[in-house]
Amino acid sequence: MIPDGAFDLVELDEITFDFPEITEAATYHLDLSVPETNMANTYELYCFPTLSTEIPPPA
Repeated sequence: MIPDGAFDLVELDEITFDFPEITEAATYHLDLSVPETNMANTYELYCFPTLSTEIPPPA
């Protein structure tokens, strides 16, 4: 619930999720809305594959 008189940033809850393993950069969209209001927003999430930090042994 959004507190009465909230005209600034208000922490309402927390969102967590696991991204799939990817091999190429991808863009996802996170759509958020507040039920029974006209408040909604979409956020673009730019995701990149994990880079390996392993250094191969000398040949």
